[in-house]
Amino acid sequence: MFRHQKLILLVLCFFCVFSSCSKKKKEIKRPPVKVEAAKTAKATIPIFLEGIGHVRAYNQAKIKSRVEGVLFDVHYEQGQVVEQDMSLMTIDPRPYEAQLKQAEGDFIRYSADLKFAQDKALRYSKLVEESYVSQLHFDEYVSNVNALQGQVKKTQGEIDNAKLNLEYCKVIAPFTGRIGKRLIDKGNLVTNDGSTLIILNQIQPIFVDFSLPEKDLLKIQKKEALSDLKVKIKVEDVENFDEDGELIVIDNDINAQTGMIPLRAQFQNKKRLLWHGQFVKAKLILEMKKDAILIPEDALCLGQKGNYVYVIDHGSTARKVDVTIGECLSGLVEIKSGLKGTELVVTNGQISLKTGSEVSIKSTDDEILKKLKLF
Repeated sequence: MFRHQKLILLVLCFFCVFSSCSKKKKEIKRPPVKVEAAKTAKATIPIFLEGIGHVRAYNQAKIKSRVEGVLFDVHYEQGQVVEQDMSLMTIDPRPYEAQLKQAEGDFIRYSADLKFAQDKALRYSKLVEESYVSQLHFDEYVSNVNALQGQVKKTQGEIDNAKLNLEYCKVIAPFTGRIGKRLIDKGNLVTNDGSTLIILNQIQPIFVDFSLPEKDLLKIQKKEALSDLKVKIKVEDVENFDEDGELIVIDNDINAQTGMIPLRAQFQNKKRLLWHGQFVKAKLILEMKKDAILIPEDALCLGQKGNYVYVIDHGSTARKVDVTIGECLSGLVEIKSGLKGTELVVTNGQISLKTGSEVSIKSTDDEILKKLKLF
């Protein structure tokens, strides 16, 4: 009986030892997680506010006629850039030349009458003192002189007006700019009814009008008080518009309906890529932030407590790090806290990671700053 119990005990011990060894054999080590990574980088980045806007001509003239007459000639080509004071159109001047000659003739006649009346009044002024001529008659001579002086001034005004009308027969460019399409053809009757003959836009320099939320007004004013603010724009179909503008106007009135504050920037438009009425995206640069820590957007994860990234330590171990983010620019994200700017972060494969996971790096992006563009 005792031997039988001893045998059973021996079998149980052997079973326990065998089971323990079997469990150890089943504990298989997980292979490293394959990931893609990128090196964090530091760079100077713009801190900006973004809005949409439209291009506005620096000067725009809707030129109309001050006189009436047949359009004699057109001196410009449609779409041409014209210089200031260039003659654009000629309206039939002959009626106004005739008016000028008539006014000049009247001036000569009244000037002669005035000279005679003045001489007559002078002669009779001596006779009235000696009572050879009555005071009443002498007063009539003086009154005639005054009336003729008024008539001479009136005809002088008619001459000046006729000369102005002759000048208005030549339609002149008030500034250098680009002509639009022709709105009236040679041979038509031009009437002084407010109709536009020519639209002239000055596009060098040029304005960009855009709007930003009123909550940003105080921030803009503080930055403007420190230095001139630059504006960058994105032009459709232009891959890289490399010209900077300058903020010149913060409007004095907030739009009550939209809650936006209108702003205006000025560009030199050297390449004439900006056109009146053109739609653009504008960015107002508030400051240039130095040594900003940047990572690719793909490295950023969102959890219950906020944003986090996985950092690879010692070349093979992943570690979860909570971060706070700032600006987003060209597929890169600014990290305000959590990183030092020298780490290697995971950009692909985070779903299989936890702190302490071993990783195998398939590829590493060492030059993330190549992506850095304002637009």
